[in-house]
Amino acid sequence: MNLMKKRGKGRISLLILAGMLSAGLHPSAAHADSTEEIITLLKAKNIITADEAAQLLARHKNEVAQLVQQAQEQALAQAQSQPPAQPKPITIVVPKGQQYIPATSGPVSHDIKEEVSRQVKQEMKDEIAMEVQRENAASSDLDWSKRIRFGGDIRLRYEGDFFDQNNSSPVNVSNPTQVLNRTVDQNKFRYRMRVSATGEVDDQIEAGVRLSTGNTGTPVSTNDTLGNYMNKDNVLFDLAYLKWSPLSKSSAVVSNLDLWGGRIPNPFFSTDLVWAPDLNFEGVATNLEVPINSRWKGFVNAGVFPLQEISLATENKWFFGGQMGVQYTTPQKNSFKIATAYYDFQNTQGKQNPYVINNVGPYDYTVPLYQQQGNTVFNINAYNSGPTKFGLAADYHELNITGRADIHNFDPVTVSFLGDYVKNVGFDTATVNALTGENVPRQDTGYQFGAIVGNPTMQKLWDWQSSLFYKYLEADAVLDAFTDSDFHLGGTNAKGWILGGQLGLGKNVWLGARWYSTNVISGPTCSVDMLQVDINGRF
Repeated sequence: MNLMKKRGKGRISLLILAGMLSAGLHPSAAHADSTEEIITLLKAKNIITADEAAQLLARHKNEVAQLVQQAQEQALAQAQSQPPAQPKPITIVVPKGQQYIPATSGPVSHDIKEEVSRQVKQEMKDEIAMEVQRENAASSDLDWSKRIRFGGDIRLRYEGDFFDQNNSSPVNVSNPTQVLNRTVDQNKFRYRMRVSATGEVDDQIEAGVRLSTGNTGTPVSTNDTLGNYMNKDNVLFDLAYLKWSPLSKSSAVVSNLDLWGGRIPNPFFSTDLVWAPDLNFEGVATNLEVPINSRWKGFVNAGVFPLQEISLATENKWFFGGQMGVQYTTPQKNSFKIATAYYDFQNTQGKQNPYVINNVGPYDYTVPLYQQQGNTVFNINAYNSGPTKFGLAADYHELNITGRADIHNFDPVTVSFLGDYVKNVGFDTATVNALTGENVPRQDTGYQFGAIVGNPTMQKLWDWQSSLFYKYLEADAVLDAFTDSDFHLGGTNAKGWILGGQLGLGKNVWLGARWYSTNVISGPTCSVDMLQVDINGRF
């Protein structure tokens, strides 16, 4: 850049010289403006500094003024001392050490000025273009670093599980040879670590990856429990997706459209009544927002997600989801949002094995890859000598209505109210009774309501938030595999209260605590209280 400044200064001298030539015989505002414009352009391109530009402009204007004054005085003197004669050329005397300029006539001087000015302008345009190319080439080498964003969080947790001594010990439906502990209190230390990278492939496509702790045995938790003889823990792909936003750069379209593919965040507006907070989806999805007017907007969310590919069978397990809703925002920025969703699970109902060979039956694939507790199940080997394997007795086609109100009148404190309702319209009593051989009561409904008061997010010291919720989730209201893993230690067929609070300890560091008090809705006694205390850090 220093070399360019030197070259620029040399060319400025030429411009000033051309200005002097023209000013000496035929000064005009157009000629002066041409030189001043080029000096201004050089300053704008950072080829010369602002001080240098000011000095050159002052010098140029002063020299032009002097030459004009000299020409006027000489012409007046000649007119007074001599009769009119043919115009004589004017010779400009250049100070010692500078180039000598021979006297020229007016037309020749004008031609010289125009030619020099044209050449200098072209050369400066070429030089500036080359400099822009060099700067673009240099910046492109670091362009990837500007297009990638990194982030993450870590959570350290103490968890205490406290049980009623009169509790029964249910069978673990995922492994029928084991029973679950519901009588001996437990104290656990856990942690969760997540690291993410998000990159802009181009103006419309985003790629995202997130690594986290956890294990492949559960899709609804990324916790690791300490106490495995100091052994190392797993790192898994929690997210891996491409997102295409084809309308993001269109000034003619006010709608927002996102198309997702891969392992993606939950695309639905929801609470933990239906979907666990740590659950991510695998498949394709779309989010569309359409403004109705300045206060109202509508939105549509939809997705197709494969749950299990079955070899040598045509009944792969799928999940299809669709949601529509509206949002209203007041002049005070208070917002009210409500949506209705339909979640359709295909081929998840179990089938009785007519026979088994070496403990393997033709319908073993109907057993879920993962289950928590609560759904109505039956032994698919009840009529043969095979080992106990539990399949789902009901179909799951869930109708979900979710609403939220955020009140910002107490800035920076926000007051939020949430409500959620779900009903499994796919539950068929006759089919369930036939598969289980029992008269199973219809338990296909769930709901949750509560409030959150405080800062929306924990960002600095003394930020705070408190919450209180009541949840009621019957046995077959939702598929228990994907609901919250903390409430009643995971699954359905539970009701109870959740009290929570958070307090900022510093920038992006905060303390969190939750108390769960839950009971079983139907069946043998099972009461579970849980305390969670977290220290969270975000980066």
